[in-house]
Amino acid sequence: ALPIWRERRVGNLLGKRPAEGDLRPGEIAGRRITASLLSQLQMDSGLNVLALFAHPDDAEFLVAGTLALLSEAGAAIHIATMTAGDCGSGVLPADKISRVRIREAENSAQLIGASYTCLGEKDLRIFYEGRALGKVTELVRRCDPALVFTHFPHDYMVDHETTSRLCQTACFG
Repeated sequence: ALPIWRERRVGNLLGKRPAEGDLRPGEIAGRRITASLLSQLQMDSGLNVLALFAHPDDAEFLVAGTLALLSEAGAAIHIATMTAGDCGSGVLPADKISRVRIREAENSAQLIGASYTCLGEKDLRIFYEGRALGKVTELVRRCDPALVFTHFPHDYMVDHETTSRLCQTACFG
């Protein structure tokens, strides 16, 4: 997952604001994500964290442990997905699997005291365009996160790459 800093105070706490080339999966400003690092981040109370991913279960696979540690340390966690996972089954129809996957995402978020939002796009139809960018920008403004996790910009799936690009743009919008 790609961490994006939105506020100078977090970058200063780590000693520097990361440059684009410094962003690597599992690291924040060149430092491995550890419980110790996460507790340092909590020195500034009221840390809002947004995890925006393409599909239900992406956050669970990529950053669940980090989000749980941040939540335990007192951060407000919001998990969002671009889609409801409507292509997530070869057996169930799109509307039924979407309801199942949204319910699973809500339950997962609830386990760590997080909130969950689905932005309502369709699997394989996440495009970098005005309507989707507006949804993501509104989400970022509403959550007002200091720290955002999203997909790495170079991924095996275009939905992931596009979500990353939308998220990066919205964080600076």
